[in-house]
Amino acid sequence: MKSNNPEYDAQVKNFLQELEKTFPNYSDLRYFQSGNEEELHHTHLVIPNDNRALLRSSYFCEEHSNFIHFTNLNVLKSMIFHKSLWVYNLNNLNDPREYSFAANYFAMSDDRLEDAKENMFIFSMCSPDLIYKKRNFTSQFNMWRLYGNDGKGCAIEFKILNDPADWIDFYLSKVFYGDALEKQLGVLHNMEATLRLSKPSLEVDFGQLCCFHKSILFKPELEIRLLYDKRQKKGFGAREMSFRGFEILPIKVDLDKDNDKIKYLDLSLFSKIERDLPNNIVHDKTIPLIAINKITLGYMNKKHFDKVKEYIENISLKMLGYTPIIERSNLEEEYWGKQS
Repeated sequence: MKSNNPEYDAQVKNFLQELEKTFPNYSDLRYFQSGNEEELHHTHLVIPNDNRALLRSSYFCEEHSNFIHFTNLNVLKSMIFHKSLWVYNLNNLNDPREYSFAANYFAMSDDRLEDAKENMFIFSMCSPDLIYKKRNFTSQFNMWRLYGNDGKGCAIEFKILNDPADWIDFYLSKVFYGDALEKQLGVLHNMEATLRLSKPSLEVDFGQLCCFHKSILFKPELEIRLLYDKRQKKGFGAREMSFRGFEILPIKVDLDKDNDKIKYLDLSLFSKIERDLPNNIVHDKTIPLIAINKITLGYMNKKHFDKVKEYIENISLKMLGYTPIIERSNLEEEYWGKQS
């Protein structure tokens, strides 16, 4: 990645050294260059599309393979009947400024920002410790109220069945909050801003990492995100995959939303029913293979627990070929009292 400009080469070297300090043990960037052997005009650095590139960084989730997603019972029923996760693009975020919060540190251009909002898809989860450890009662209660339909919904425990290091265009990371962003990206931003205006110029695309940073206000959620990156303006596009005319990673518009820019990735859940695609072929290890492992019903389902449990078991067996574990929330006693 050298040019005929020693000063520029020294600046790039310093930048890459700072990158190594900011992201310990991580310096895997793919680069695209314009110009010829005599004169280099521009270098565009991007994070590779294979998740293994982040294996040695802070943006690779190695702690466990089980994750919790709070939702309502209608969404759970829809997941089971459709045998899929609906992974929404950034246009569906509750806070439209969320991605911009991180993207601003690298002065992402408007067209790249729009590309990201339309073609980056995220599914939010959290650590299972949040609902299984008693010390987390307060944090858990807040999650039920915010995302679990005020305790009338459920917490779905998903189990990842294949190795995230093999994924392509998919990433899994915990979310970093507030000052972590400024500390990790601030210095790099200043250096990159200088290189962007130099001749030759250098531009860095940390678009994937922007999805894993949020305001300090959201820190109690301790979020973990699954990301699918289908951007078209990062130097290389995401793969188009099909099998016998069946689209493996279809993107659809949510017709129930007022905004036609809100789209979702229809990501197949693991199924034991042989006729299901893509599960009836040798599963592509580059795509997340996710099963519903356990379902915790919210504390407001106390009186109807047995009825709801039986219904979920029946539809799961019929549609997925297996029944997840279904249990009561450990907040039932805390909420209703021991004598209720």
